[in-house]
Amino acid sequence: MDDLGLPSRLFESGYEPTGRKRVNSYFHLRWIDTLKGALENEHLELLMNSQFGRIMQMGGHTFSLVTEKEFEIWWVLVGKPIRYAIQDFAFVTGLNCGQSGGLQGESNERGMGRVKGTGKGKASSSAGIWEELFKGEEKPTVVWIMDRLLKGKRYKDPLTRLRLALLVLVEGIVCPTCGVTNIRPEVVNRLGDIEEFLKYPWGRESFILTVRSAKAKTPENYIQETFAVQGFSHAMIL
Repeated sequence: MDDLGLPSRLFESGYEPTGRKRVNSYFHLRWIDTLKGALENEHLELLMNSQFGRIMQMGGHTFSLVTEKEFEIWWVLVGKPIRYAIQDFAFVTGLNCGQSGGLQGESNERGMGRVKGTGKGKASSSAGIWEELFKGEEKPTVVWIMDRLLKGKRYKDPLTRLRLALLVLVEGIVCPTCGVTNIRPEVVNRLGDIEEFLKYPWGRESFILTVRSAKAKTPENYIQETFAVQGFSHAMIL
């Protein structure tokens, strides 16, 4: 592949891992059907017309991959190299991959406790939303949310269900980091303005998380029966 100007491969042609090797993704696309059953038609239409529209249309798949170059992956399908860069990710997912200034209050760590309010301004509003959504739950997870959204439209009010659905889309499907990802307060902060939340470049955060996780794996990781990839690895097969 080097002669063609392509990146170096992790495995020589003909020596790729074989058998039932698969990627263990930290998300379940079947959650999307639960979200659809919990939301009002107007909120479903809102999501379908946003950057999450293609995500809401996806089903379940599995896949395998191979490759080397920061923020870019090459993998091989039927002997043919295929590039996986942020432009490709944006095209197949429909997610906003534009530049951003980072999440407000971002700590670069998952699983923090509740937001500390100051009693005034935006921080107080964010703390209020956190309390409305989680009612004393110190470290809510996507699974915690899904247990409640399984009740469908019987659970609380439409706006609360919409906000919880958005957290599932971001923290549980697009940017998960483990099987029980804790909800980040800095993501909850953005739920005060749904329109701005839907415009935020979640795609860039998802792509960087996914590629960094995949590229951190060694050839030894890839020959295991299973291995885990953070982020939205499903995009690699689309």
